[in-house]
Amino acid sequence: MTQDKDAWYKKGLNLADEGKHQEALICFEEALLLDPKDAVIWGRRGAVLYHLGRYESAINSFNKALAKNTKDIVSWRLKGFALEKVGRKEEAKKCFEKVREIQLEEIAREHSTKTSNIYTCARCGGMYICENKSIGLRPACYHKVKEGDELLNPFYSQYYSNSIDEILDTDHYE
Repeated sequence: MTQDKDAWYKKGLNLADEGKHQEALICFEEALLLDPKDAVIWGRRGAVLYHLGRYESAINSFNKALAKNTKDIVSWRLKGFALEKVGRKEEAKKCFEKVREIQLEEIAREHSTKTSNIYTCARCGGMYICENKSIGLRPACYHKVKEGDELLNPFYSQYYSNSIDEILDTDHYE
C-alpha cells in the first residue's frame, strides 16, 4: 500500500465494517504512523480495540482522540463502555455525562434555545425542547409524547444523574 494516510484509513474502515477488526487495527496504526495527530483515526483505533476486547488499549486510544477533539461523542461513549468493562464505573459515568452535555449543547445550538429548556423523557430518555414543560420538539425520542408524560430537566433532575446508563441508547455506537 502507498504512504497515503487516507488510503490506510479507508481500508481500515472497510475492514472494520466487515468485522475484520484485527486487520482494521493494522490499517489504523499504519495511518497513525503517517499522521499521529489525527483524532478521528485515534477514535477508530479505539473502536476496533474495544471490539477486540482490548479495553485498556481502547481507553488509551480514546484519550488521545479526546485530547485532540473534546466534542467527539462516539469516543466519549465508547470510552465509557470500555471503562465499564474494566470495572471503572464512576469514570464511565463521567464519560456518559459528557456525552449528554455535548448532545444538549448541540440541540440547544441547532434549535436556538437554552439548555435549561431541554428535558429528558422519564420513559425513554429521549430529549425534548420544551417551554414551561409544554410538549415541544422531539429531536431524539422513540415514542410519541402524550399529555402527562413526565419530562425531566437533566441539569436539575436526580433521575438523570442516577440513571445515565439507562438513558443512553447504545445501539448506534457498538
